[in-house]
Amino acid sequence: MKHMFLHERYYLYSGFVTEKHFSLLIEISTIRSDKIRKALSVYFVDGESRSNVCEKYNVAQSCLSMKIKELQRLSKFVYELQPFY
Repeated sequence: MKHMFLHERYYLYSGFVTEKHFSLLIEISTIRSDKIRKALSVYFVDGESRSNVCEKYNVAQSCLSMKIKELQRLSKFVYELQPFY
């Protein structure tokens, strides 16, 4: 049986990130724009497509993609810190 989730445990899937998890990650990120934060929340927590999110919040797709990658890297970093706690 194939697994739906193909990436490591730290990977953030659109629509599968809890509001609490997202809030904690975004709080320690360098992302400060309220518009970008809301767009990322709708993408990760609510599971809306990138194109819908970009249109809804007037965000360039390239910008959203960069911020998604930034949160993915941060998630991996936090995951790798776990053994030290």
